[in-house]
Order: sequence, then structure tokens, then C-alpha cells
Amino acid sequence: MRLRIQQYKPRLDFWILLFVLSMVGAACIWIATRWGSALNDDSFAYIKPARDILAGQGLNLNPLFPPLLTIALTILGFSGVDPWLVIRILNAVLFGATIFISGYFLKEVSGSAKFGVIAALLILTSETLIETYSWAMSEPLYMALCCLAMLTLYCYFKDNKNDLLWVTAVLAGLATVTRYAGFSLIGAILITLFLDKNSSKLKNILIFAGISFIPVGIYVLYNLVRSGQVFGSRNYSWQFPESSRLVHALGNVLTWFIPGRIVNGHELWIAVGILLLALLILIVGFAFYRKKLYALVSEVGRSPVLSLLLGFIVLNFLILIVLSGTFGKGDAFNNRYLSPVLLGILLLLAFVLATLWSKGIPVIRLVISISLFVMGGTGIFRSIETISKLNRDGAGFSSSRWHISETIAYLNKYPELNIISTGETGVYFWTGRQPLSVGNFGSEAEILQYECNHDAYLVVIDSMPIEFYGLDPQKLLAGQRLLYRFSEGSIYQCQSPTSAE
Repeated sequence: MRLRIQQYKPRLDFWILLFVLSMVGAACIWIATRWGSALNDDSFAYIKPARDILAGQGLNLNPLFPPLLTIALTILGFSGVDPWLVIRILNAVLFGATIFISGYFLKEVSGSAKFGVIAALLILTSETLIETYSWAMSEPLYMALCCLAMLTLYCYFKDNKNDLLWVTAVLAGLATVTRYAGFSLIGAILITLFLDKNSSKLKNILIFAGISFIPVGIYVLYNLVRSGQVFGSRNYSWQFPESSRLVHALGNVLTWFIPGRIVNGHELWIAVGILLLALLILIVGFAFYRKKLYALVSEVGRSPVLSLLLGFIVLNFLILIVLSGTFGKGDAFNNRYLSPVLLGILLLLAFVLATLWSKGIPVIRLVISISLFVMGGTGIFRSIETISKLNRDGAGFSSSRWHISETIAYLNKYPELNIISTGETGVYFWTGRQPLSVGNFGSEAEILQYECNHDAYLVVIDSMPIEFYGLDPQKLLAGQRLLYRFSEGSIYQCQSPTSAE
């Protein structure tokens, strides 16, 4: 299986435009993170180990989280910049890089600079990707590595240079130690290599697999030595996700392209309608342009780009199904987790549209033009709205309210206080000390007992209420005396150790 390469050299203005779009993308993330990259509990698992290493406190990685982002923050942090600011700069650069690499990739696989620019614009105007790159998480680094690995794999198919395949293997391995979902990239590439008609494909598959699994193998050994566990303490009792979760996932996917107020409550009907419309278009298309469309289907079907992108999309989604059915808690189908699927869909969409456009059928070109115009206009409007909201309010533990928090100001005024808290990672980011979490205790009575015995105080953050931890607020607060009520939190002190029993 080899791509039919079009000998096409884009003009300088293509590279200039692509560079400008990537700079605009980086600026969008920088503007959206005016209050700092958005923080949550997962951010803590990446940033705190980097801070500890930089402070000379040793290497203490969390096996639940792959290490590459922490390593990157540590290396860049040697410049003297705090990892929280480092990740803001890094994610802005990574969004620009994702836009540039994606545009370059689509230009190469389609032979069309026009659709290279369109692919870059689709990513630039995706509100979901903008929001994802605004969080202090590992998805931005993961998606940039995925795009780069896809580009080097394409170059391998184009030039038949084995060293490019080895580079792809290294990038895929690094993606896997950025997010465990990176196994989907390795799987998609293995499928693509398996479908290749190259006589050396078995050798290439074995070498690729061997190289790509080296990084995760090293991390597994590290975890086994440190904790005796492969990927941390997890409960592996799998069951198929509830239908409501799958409908929720479908709804998230549909809202990437359709306003949420239309989608909500009608996810299945809209999905069926889209499938029927697509089928109708195919029937009409084959009725009038049979030969050209047969040639199109044959050309797309032979392309490794199709198997690569489809494999990446499907395997990412299957991993989310496994996660949802395995751990049961949280939302495995939120937009952050689904963002790599969105990236794959946008690249696949640009590739298919470029191939359709190349057939020169006026009606199809008109439909593509109208569709891209509507998508582009909607995407620009939604992206501006998302950037404006993030710029105004921030998100997570770095939202604007945390910058002026009376609760945090009080805790910083009295650093000697022994505290138990909800939203404990937020307290860490703003006070520099890590309080005990209410989730560390088995019951409300245990928390109250600890407070009374250790002269500790309970800090309840409004955005992370007690019930988030599976505890009963009334039982927990029954033996507490309210000391201070702030605009975004409350501080309590033990009255009686037996009140919560």
C-alpha cells in the first residue's frame, strides 16, 4: 500500500499563512488563560511532582498518571519559571504546533494547500480544542505528539525511509507515556502497517511495536519498583457502560457541530437523521456520478490515511468505553477526554472533503463550500465566545474567584493552622501546602474525631462541596462550630467528637 504522491510544491504564501494561523492559535490560548491555565485535581498530579523535583525533594511520580508532561514541566522549570506558568506557555505553543502540523499533514496527504489551510482553520476554530488546551492537563502534549507521529508516518509511506518509521515509533511511545490513551495511536499505526502491501511489513510491525513500547515499559518498571503496581491502585471490575452514558457521549460529539440547545434530549433522533441524510446523498451521488464516486471510494479505501485516522478515532473511543465501564466514577465521555477523537474527526473530514473536491464535480464543490462556510462561521463565533468567557472568569482552581478568595487569604494569613479540606488541591495551589482531604477519612465521625484530637479545622470550599466526597453534610457539620463564612468557603471547628456518631 503506497500513497499516490502528487508532486506539488506549495507557494511561500501557504507557509506564511499556516504560520500566521498557528500564531493566532497560540495567542488564543494565551488570552483564554489570562488567569492561568485552568487547574483541577489531575493538574495537581502533573504540577506538584515537577515542583518537588525542582525543589530538590526527589522524584515522586503518581503511577495513575503518565510521566511525560511532568518531565517536560520539570525540564522547562529549570529556567526558574514555576511549572504552572510553564504549562500555560507550553499549551499555547502546543496549540500553535497542532494547527501547523495538522495543516502540513493535510497538505501532504491531499496534495492541496487549500485543504491544508482548511484543516488548520477547523482546528483553530474548535471551541472544544481551545478549552482543552486552556487546562493544565496532558491532552495538549498528547495531541501534538499524535499529529507529529501521523505526519512522520505519512512521510515514511511517501519516501520509504525506515528511519522515519522509527521516529514515528518513538513519537507514538512518547504519546503513550503522556496519556495512556496513546495506546490507540500505536494500535492505529499497527493496523495501518498491517494493511500495507510492503513485503517487509511484518518486520516493520515488529520493530515499530518494539520501539513504541519501550517508554511505557520503562515507566511500568519504575512503578513496579516504587509501588509494586503497574499503573497505580485501581479497581478493575469492568461492566459495559450504561446506555445513558453512551447517549451523553453521542450528545457531546454532536454538539461539536450542532448547537447544544438543538441536540439536548434529541441525540438519537439527530444521529439517525444524519445517517439517513448521508445515505440519501450517497444514493443520489452514485446515481448521477457513479464512475467518479466509485473511483473516489477506491482511492480513499486504498489510502493508509483512512485506516490511520479511522483507527485512531475508533480506538480512542473504545478506550473511553473501557475506562467508563472499569472505573465507574466521573465522566469518561467529557469533552476533554473526547478531544483526541475530535482532532481525528476534523483531520478525517478535511481529508475526505479534499478528495471529494479533487473530483471536480460542481454540485459537490458547492455543497462542500456551503458546509465549510457554515462550519467556519459557527466555529469562529463559538470560539470567540469560549475565549471571552475563559478570559473573563477563568476555570477550575485558577478561576478569577480564587485569585481574590477570602478563604485563601485567611489560610495564607495563618499558615500554622492544621486543616482538613474539600477542594484540597485548590488549597495547595494557592497556599503552597497540601491539607488533608475529607476523602482520606472513612466516615464523618472519623473527620470530627481527628479535628478534636489534633486541633484541626475543617475548610469547606463551595465549589467542591462535602457531598462530592460521598459524605453527608448534615452529619459532618452536626458537631462543628462555624468560625468564618466567606464568599466562596467556610471554616469550621470541632465542638464535640461524639456529635457525628
